[in-house]
Amino acid sequence: MKTRRVPERAETDRAERFGSHKAKRKTSTNAARAGVMAIILLLPCFASQSAISTSQLFSTPESAIMFFVECVKAEDYDCALSACAIDEIADGFDYEAMAKWLRILSPTSRYLPSEYGLFAAFNRHSLEYLILWQLSWMALSVVLPPEYGALLEMRILLDSTVDFDDVVSDMDPATMLRLEIVEIGRSHLLDTERNEEYLAQQADIYAAQAATSRAVLYEIDGEYYVGGVQLLQYGGNWLITSLQDPLINQPSTGVLIRVNGPSEFDVLLNE
Repeated sequence: MKTRRVPERAETDRAERFGSHKAKRKTSTNAARAGVMAIILLLPCFASQSAISTSQLFSTPESAIMFFVECVKAEDYDCALSACAIDEIADGFDYEAMAKWLRILSPTSRYLPSEYGLFAAFNRHSLEYLILWQLSWMALSVVLPPEYGALLEMRILLDSTVDFDDVVSDMDPATMLRLEIVEIGRSHLLDTERNEEYLAQQADIYAAQAATSRAVLYEIDGEYYVGGVQLLQYGGNWLITSLQDPLINQPSTGVLIRVNGPSEFDVLLNE
């Protein structure tokens, strides 16, 4: 009988690798927004890409999200990926547990049995690809003109619809680099018994202690957008596994949801 490999990292080892990064979770709407500002103040100065330190311990989901976004704004994508559960999923994903839970085997499974070196390598790059793919669609949902709407819905656009001579300039992600986090919130659906059971099962499949998700309200040049983040906890350290939250009905591509402002974000969390 095979013995499944899991990450051999104690919490103290993680602390040595990531350093310390503290943030307090807020319960009310106003307190949550104040908490985001507090986290911003705790982050290092991002004057240049080289100034970003990847030595972080993400004691809350919010701190991991804030760090990830600041790395993206600095165009340091290796730094951003350091806030993701790359090694943890590569080494600890339990394919057998997933199959028994879903009661199917799918050829499109994102991850394969981590017991084997080839598949562990695949798992590692699969998560890297997912995060960067979703991040790319986040950017496109912000920068593309309205005539590209079908593309954001994963539908084909013909040359009669858009000017192909302009397509590369239309996709310039520079606007995305000006995004600011206004608020990080929790969908009320996280507290339902069904989703608590689902998250516990997800944690088991990925050899984690806990799983959760967050919704993020972004502001870019006076416009507001909402995106989600899914995370897993390893040894007290929260790490990102997806830039999408199904609890707010966000597309799996990571395309952001346009909203009018904080009040509409609050409604979205409580729908």
